[in-house]
Amino acid sequence: MSFKKLALVTAMFAATSGAYAMEALDDESMAAATGQDGITVTITVPSTGITMGQVIHDKNGWTAAMGNPGTAYGGAIVIGSADGNTVDAFKEMKIVRDTDLVTAGVQAGPLNVTLDIDADGGNAGGTAPYLNIKVGLQAGMTITTGDIRVASSAASAAGGGIGSLAVAPTYTGVIMKSMDIVLGATDVNIQLGNEPQGAMIKLDTTMGGGLTINGMELADAGGAVTGGSIYMASQHIYNAGGSTDLTIEADINVSATGLQVALTTFGDAVNGASVDITGVRLGAVAAANIGDIEIRGLNLNGTAITIAGH
Repeated sequence: MSFKKLALVTAMFAATSGAYAMEALDDESMAAATGQDGITVTITVPSTGITMGQVIHDKNGWTAAMGNPGTAYGGAIVIGSADGNTVDAFKEMKIVRDTDLVTAGVQAGPLNVTLDIDADGGNAGGTAPYLNIKVGLQAGMTITTGDIRVASSAASAAGGGIGSLAVAPTYTGVIMKSMDIVLGATDVNIQLGNEPQGAMIKLDTTMGGGLTINGMELADAGGAVTGGSIYMASQHIYNAGGSTDLTIEADINVSATGLQVALTTFGDAVNGASVDITGVRLGAVAAANIGDIEIRGLNLNGTAITIAGH
């Protein structure tokens, strides 16, 4: 074959290959070619954490139907300063990596939240499609709840003033001090559309090291006798029966009557959960420690919870 013919054949092959290369790949073809499909989103939380303040308005207050013998007025639950100021005296809600794990060298690098997103046809006929979102939380995610106060609100049942506190709001003192909730590695699966897993949100996971709550403090912020609090330095929740992990299986759905949580398993499937409470104090936080408390065999398996407005 002459050089010219070889060059011509090569050019024809290249052109043909280029034409095929320009063909659009559908989802199935791409999966077959690359072995991958769907979308993965990784959210990297900065070392300073993600912070926010919140104002939750109760537009009609405590009504007569709920047992109020007087007149109802709108109020609000205020978390943090709720004014965008993160350097004032009130702690904001924050999501951050557990600094103790970083110091101990257990967890290196930033805290990541991973979302794996796939669309599925549901069956061979494609008649039950759904969107599947798997949320993966790294061990050591810490949720700082923020300081909680109560305030007067400008919101009303008719919608006036929504999004603002009263013009000159009156605040209570902090009724619950900020606490830290430290999570073990956790997976949550969400299905939208059809729900072959049996629920919109399914929690079926084992938190390595269990669930820890640090610095829970419920304060007496008003009344004739005031100034003290119920304080627990630490609460560690884990499977009863020897494991330090916490198993949670729960189905979460939204019905016409509200948010429904079906708690299949919380702790061991038979024995439930254990709770170790340390540093219990009544009165001032600096008051003498009254001791530690151990709860064994807390069995919440099969509990149903419904959350709705009134």
